[in-house]
Amino acid sequence: MIPHSAPQISNQDIKNLNLVLQSGMIASGDETKCFEKEFSTFTGINHVKATTSGTSALVVALKTLGIGVDDEVILPTYVCKSVLHAVQAVGARGILSDVGERWVMNYESVQPLINKNTKAIIVVHIFGIAVKVEALASIGIPIIEDCCQALGFLGDGSLIGAKGDISIYSLHATKCLPAGEGGIIATNRGDLGEKIDKISEENKLYFNLSDLSSTLARSQLSTYNQVLERRIQIADQYFNLLPKECTEPLWDARESSMFFRFPIRWLKNISETIIWFDSEGIQVRRGVDALLHRLDHLEDDAFPNAVKAFESTLSLPILPQISSSQIQYISQQVQAYLNSNN
Repeated sequence: MIPHSAPQISNQDIKNLNLVLQSGMIASGDETKCFEKEFSTFTGINHVKATTSGTSALVVALKTLGIGVDDEVILPTYVCKSVLHAVQAVGARGILSDVGERWVMNYESVQPLINKNTKAIIVVHIFGIAVKVEALASIGIPIIEDCCQALGFLGDGSLIGAKGDISIYSLHATKCLPAGEGGIIATNRGDLGEKIDKISEENKLYFNLSDLSSTLARSQLSTYNQVLERRIQIADQYFNLLPKECTEPLWDARESSMFFRFPIRWLKNISETIIWFDSEGIQVRRGVDALLHRLDHLEDDAFPNAVKAFESTLSLPILPQISSSQIQYISQQVQAYLNSNN
């Protein structure tokens, strides 16, 4: 079976973990501090703190901005529900926005939702596709960049996650730096860095990332540039092999993606498609499991682009360890399904 996503664990990763196990120091300690420094160096973001998960990093980001009961936070409906859960965890109200035509939120979808109660915008770089943060920042509301699917650089050399007030990342087993569990909160604003440190001192619940997870994250980070290069190679192969009508939306976002996912336009029944591909030894997925506004029993009319994306997006495997022959096989099966009567 070709998995849709899976961690790539090298022999060096295992050796590094064994060294920590043999040391007996496996709680949060020096390895975690080293990881924070190395992540700061890699991203160029000054203040970095490791957390227990991406969700806890988002909760801390909201608390850092002083967000609480009766405040409103804008986030896209086209995202995993843990983002909304984090907003609700601090007592705030999540205000859901539509997305643009290329899966990510934009100024046009967010600006009409702004009011006196709006205290933050959670900008989600879904699939590794960068949102135009500058346009959203011009609104004058604090920006939290959700980079859980987007650690990397764009075609112009800029880093995803360095343009908002705070950025958060996930170290979950299926994310960019697969360390099992964990997260990161980062900022270049000194005042926010001080607040994060204060929250860390007062509530270790969010920050006790073990040295085991930090060691694996450090090891993954040391080879991450090669991973980014491999993702681009895989994407290029898909672009060459797949029908243009499938890849056109992502092609249009090509220069703004680090290719954490490879979403394609799919006009056949996605539920049936997933079952068929599974029988052929390939795991494919929807872009997201559900639309948040539907979970809140809101009408689809206010979210036309998100509804369209949900009903016509199929995510193909793009994990770095996939082989060229597997990419070719997946592409052949895509074409076979399109030519069938399914």
